[in-house]
Amino acid sequence: MQSKVYIFFIMAAIFCGVSNSYAQKFISTARVEYERKIYIKKLMQELNGGDNSNSEYMTRLPDYITEYFDLFFSDNKSVYKAGKESEQKIPDWMSSGIASTVYSNMDSGTYASQKQVYDKTYHIIDSLPHIDWKITEDVRTIAGYACRKATGRFCDSLFIVAFYTDELLLTGGPETFNGLPGLILGIVIPRMHMSWYATKIDFPEIKAGQTIAPVTKKEKQTSLKTVIKELSERVNDWGNWKDILMWQVAM
Repeated sequence: MQSKVYIFFIMAAIFCGVSNSYAQKFISTARVEYERKIYIKKLMQELNGGDNSNSEYMTRLPDYITEYFDLFFSDNKSVYKAGKESEQKIPDWMSSGIASTVYSNMDSGTYASQKQVYDKTYHIIDSLPHIDWKITEDVRTIAGYACRKATGRFCDSLFIVAFYTDELLLTGGPETFNGLPGLILGIVIPRMHMSWYATKIDFPEIKAGQTIAPVTKKEKQTSLKTVIKELSERVNDWGNWKDILMWQVAM
């Protein structure tokens, strides 16, 4: 009788182990749709030092603007670019700022970005930014995946909050955010009143070369440092908006 009980517990342990191994899948290829929100009214109020003298104009502003982006990844490479059009009507002056297509290579720790900054296009090739992360015990579910919370510093001074899942194996995320033990499905930047959250994850075929940056002429390539220097001189009199622009360019 004791031997039968012993065998029963052994078989139960094996079954539970097999069940758990199927419960968590580790995925190396997928498409992730991100919803990016900029809480424009709060941002403008803060940049104006809380001055609501132009209150009639402020009341006409939407609380936030919403845009969509897609991240395609396969193994350790990804491309992040504009996704579907937002149903929200965004004023031209809000949508004509910075637009990026980012190709990231986690193996080499580099990225290539085609970044449209107002009236000029830059082809940036540089190292992925280093972010000092602190992983917490907090967990939340995003797009059906359990995500661990982490906090970090971007560009040395910009506080960010991220949520990542280790079930999606890419150690990157939207824009050039990277460095956590899995894919970042959520990012919040309180200082910029911006957030990115994954809204949909699916698994289309990702063709060879889709996550590799197209070749650009060497004379058109530049580093992030060079772009920041050039733009800093152009917008030196923009006040608080200058910091917001520089952070967006650095992403």
